[in-house]
Order: sequence, then C-alpha cells, then structure tokens
Amino acid sequence: MSLPVRQISAKLGTNVETVLRAVVERIPPPAGSVGDPFKALVFDSNFDHYRGVVANIAVFGGQVKKGDKIVSAYLCKTYEVNELGLLRPEEHPTQKLYVPISLLINTSNPPPSPRPFFLIFCSK
Repeated sequence: MSLPVRQISAKLGTNVETVLRAVVERIPPPAGSVGDPFKALVFDSNFDHYRGVVANIAVFGGQVKKGDKIVSAYLCKTYEVNELGLLRPEEHPTQKLYVPISLLINTSNPPPSPRPFFLIFCSK
C-alpha cells in the first residue's frame, strides 16, 4: 500500500489540517459501548503528593464515575476513583467517563500502583 508523503510542520501549521483529516478518515474509532462493563488500559501514571496516584487511561468499554471502585487485572488491587478528567491537552474535570475517551483517574493509593499497560475494571 503506497501512501502519499506529505511535508508537515506543527510549528508553522503546514499541512496539519490535512494530516488530522487523514487520521480521522483512516483510523476507526474504538469499538466499545457505554453499556459494556468498564474496561480500560493504563498507559501512564504518576504520583502527586497532593492528589495521590494519577493514572492516564484509555477506555475500551463501559463507563466510570467518581466513587466507583476499580480493580487492576494484574495486581488484583482495588482503588476508589476520587477524581476524573479529560485531557485536551490540559486537564478538564468531569463527573463521568465512558468509551472512547482517554482520561485521568486520581486514586489515593501510593505508588507504584497502578502500573502502566495493565487493564483495569469496575469492582462489583
């Protein structure tokens, strides 16, 4: 498959619109549903002394809201969701997150949990 080569400069704004349009046209959206059980992938996390663990996740199914209990599939540890936000690229607080949104979750557990690249689910 041969794709056209385009020169792009985010700094100058050259062809940025064209590339973004091509990404939207060629990459399908995630195939999850809000009605599915909550499932997400932690792709980054850090510890903030005031906020606790802040995990960046990609939601693949369902939804999560403040106060929900989530479970790490690998560590089998449970966390309470204290804070939710959207990354746009700054943080924007929200009450609920659902597929197909990338977000941050703040839990009160100390590091090193949750670790990047592990699945998390809602605890029942």
